Amino acid sequence: MPLVLGAVVAVVVSLVGGVRIHRVVYLVDVGLFILGLARMLLRTESRLFTDFSLAAAVVAISYQLYLFGYRDPGELAVVFYIWIALYTFAYLSIVESIGQILLILISYSLALIYGQRPSAPIGDWILTTSTVIIAAVTSGYLMHVKRSMAIRDSLTGVLNRHGWSLLIPREIERARRGGNFVVVGVIDLDNFKSINDSEGHSRGDEILKGVAERISRSLRREDLCYRLGGDEFGFFCITKTAQDAELVAKRVFDRAMTVTSVSCGASISSQLISVDELMRSADLALLDIKASGRGRIMIEHRF
Repeated sequence: MPLVLGAVVAVVVSLVGGVRIHRVVYLVDVGLFILGLARMLLRTESRLFTDFSLAAAVVAISYQLYLFGYRDPGELAVVFYIWIALYTFAYLSIVESIGQILLILISYSLALIYGQRPSAPIGDWILTTSTVIIAAVTSGYLMHVKRSMAIRDSLTGVLNRHGWSLLIPREIERARRGGNFVVVGVIDLDNFKSINDSEGHSRGDEILKGVAERISRSLRREDLCYRLGGDEFGFFCITKTAQDAELVAKRVFDRAMTVTSVSCGASISSQLISVDELMRSADLALLDIKASGRGRIMIEHRF
């Protein structure tokens, strides 16, 4: 939608704003409109498609500023570029977004250099580029906060089920490419209901946050820790060997035990098994622990 609206604005401004008649400009604007419309109709999430569309929009807009000639480019440059900055940070990664912002700065600079010089080119450049950067950074921060709120548990700060479902496919693919071992674990807090009943829910919340913190600190930044719901947590880690995977599972269990008594079922595999199978294996191990006594860990090997 932003690409479609931006193309429409570009055409309207070209028609009423004094741009010399130039068939190529209108054709490019119509092309951008079609690209945006195609993205809406096809609902494509292709990064290549989005990158190409935005790059084409930046170049087209810069060329139109060049054609303004006697007009002051600073009057319209911000309006042209700012929607691209907002669109970029809404749909692309940080690295891709920064690349698009740099493309805007370079293209606008070239438009000022090679176009008929405005009354204050340095002032126009500072006004336009600073506005675009501030809008982009603000938009990027707000999108980061929004995404974090959507994928993280509000109480403990670890991933929620939605966050887990979004990130686990990427991690599984990373493990497959490297031919590594993976360990999936499920942790259940022992007698948590009785703690809530006897000591209150505030104490229960403190324990949940403490366990989540211990699990997270036991893992590397790229590993996953998530709250399954209630008093259950899960973790996922990629290691080089089965022994390393066992050490990770035991370390997570030992540190969680420093907060309260927990039971842990874990599954280790180097095969291309689905994460659902590994989760089922870990759940079965956890059920065995609950049936035969709590406060310990059971690790299943799926080779």
